Amino acid sequence: LELERGTSLKEIENIISEINNKVKEKIPSMDHLIIQPEATPKDYMLIAAPLKDNKGLDSTVSSHFGRANYFIIASVKDDKIQDFRIIENPGRGLEKKRGIKAAELLKDEKIDVVIVDHLSEGPSYVLSQYILGTTKPEGASLEEIILNAYKKFK
Repeated sequence: LELERGTSLKEIENIISEINNKVKEKIPSMDHLIIQPEATPKDYMLIAAPLKDNKGLDSTVSSHFGRANYFIIASVKDDKIQDFRIIENPGRGLEKKRGIKAAELLKDEKIDVVIVDHLSEGPSYVLSQYILGTTKPEGASLEEIILNAYKKFK
């Protein structure tokens, strides 16, 4: 059963229950049915990283997720950055919950991987059902950092 990543556990349980009931109506002698939910595969990956500045692929990765000025969102396919955009961090000017506001932005953007040194509990919780994972920045340039993250999760 392929589902969109981010489908809540309750929704998944309801879908499985509904499928079980319908199958039992059609085949009453069936003992049990095993349904394995999986995220729908994509042929590209969206990777985000917090940035200090907005200089395209020459930008500098920020070590502060919630306080970053910008985020890069790169679409990567076949070991190449297909395109990217840089957006302002809506949480950077907030007094509190900057990281949560930034995480909500990335969740809404349907990010697959977040490149970050450290993700605190709030942002981590917001993203937990929606992303494949996080990785620390590894590489000499922003492009290399993004491609290394892609290779870890492809």
